[in-house]
Amino acid sequence: MRSHSSKRQLMDLIITGGTVVGETEALRADVGVLNGRIAKLGDLRDHPASKYIDARGLLVLPGGIDVHVHLSLPFGGTVSSDDFSSGSQAAAMGGTTTMFDFVSPSADTLLADSIQAHIALGDRESMIDYALHMIINDVSDETLAQLPDVLGLGITSLKAFTAYPDEGLMLQSSELTRLMQRAAALGAQVDVHAEDGERIEAIRQEYLSAGWSSMDYHPKSRPPATEVDAIRSVLAIAEKTRCATHIHHLSTAEGLDLIRSARNPNVSAETCMQYVLLDDTVYDSEHALLYAISPPLRRPRHAKALWSGLEDETVSILATDHCPFTLEQKQGGALGFLDVPNGMPGVETRLPLLYSEAVAKRKWPLPLFVRLVATNPAKRFGLYPKKGVIMPGSDADIVLFDPKARQQLNHDQLHMNCDWSPYENLVVSGWPRMTFVRGQLVCSEGEINSPLQRGRFVFRSSNLGGNES
Repeated sequence: MRSHSSKRQLMDLIITGGTVVGETEALRADVGVLNGRIAKLGDLRDHPASKYIDARGLLVLPGGIDVHVHLSLPFGGTVSSDDFSSGSQAAAMGGTTTMFDFVSPSADTLLADSIQAHIALGDRESMIDYALHMIINDVSDETLAQLPDVLGLGITSLKAFTAYPDEGLMLQSSELTRLMQRAAALGAQVDVHAEDGERIEAIRQEYLSAGWSSMDYHPKSRPPATEVDAIRSVLAIAEKTRCATHIHHLSTAEGLDLIRSARNPNVSAETCMQYVLLDDTVYDSEHALLYAISPPLRRPRHAKALWSGLEDETVSILATDHCPFTLEQKQGGALGFLDVPNGMPGVETRLPLLYSEAVAKRKWPLPLFVRLVATNPAKRFGLYPKKGVIMPGSDADIVLFDPKARQQLNHDQLHMNCDWSPYENLVVSGWPRMTFVRGQLVCSEGEINSPLQRGRFVFRSSNLGGNES
């Protein structure tokens, strides 16, 4: 029986006996939660609380932050299969408590109206907190004039593509320069899907004319040079405009070299588990269509380089590019790989896979793991110290993670709305046991908590590029 001083403030929740992992150290400490925030750290065994959770043997992690998730994304004549409801539940089950979705512009609709509609949907359906990026696919005077309204609604990152001319997304270098100039003046960041869209389209048309449509032509149509050359161009524009720039889904060793050589604090990069765990041999398999993603999977040497980039934090963020399509959606049509929707699931498996491969297998320190999945994303994208860290005053986004658990990944036991997994039957070391969002239990031991927690839109100011205030 616990005895308490009547003068101590009653906590809503105290998590006792776990190992709290921060960005620089891991230590045994209790965590006190009050009104949705971290209130105290230390020895709280005698402190009064409405509820106690014994976390002995568990890691107490800040909730994961996935800065690259596509929910209900129209692509290739279909729509990605996870929406806010299913995607947020899967994220929570995998230890992610904040995710970033993308707002697509609509013809004859103000950007602000598209954003507000997206927020209304997220507030209604998401069970974890979420933030948004705004896709910019034209740089007309009318569009650029709306950017202050975008920032005023709490979106400080603008997504640009140097690829996908067929989807109406690609910006030319001159257009990207114009966008970055305006973004820099406003204190916004530009996030870039960096592939040479014109060269890719020329190769694809060549293959189409020749009748070459089997999946082994997919990586050949988007060779490493198409990413490397695009990154080189983007970095030059970033240097010229002094715009904060983030490179999405880095997949090449040479692209990593460019980012490392730039040594530009205004530039950051992410990669995803598929680019460090899988390689292009899957395109020779009977299930090759499932691995149609952009950029494509590469030869093993690229994965080896990207592991080194994560370890030294040249690549400071591990994201997912979660964009699932079902087996039926992935079957494609008469044009083979040319009309297969590009994307794969990943939001639920990100933390367990990185822990298993980096901490359990490669013996990386726990703080590095936490930085890659939580703290660095929070800092880069303007959420820190509200999120991404366990410290007094931060949101009580907490994951109780069992480092000794072993879990086999099977699509029918995961919660993403997808009937396959790129990691089918892989056994991982380490698994989330409980996930809390702002102090509320969202899921526990593989079950979604009822009633459902409602997530909130996270409004961001212009403190991008690693600011900590």
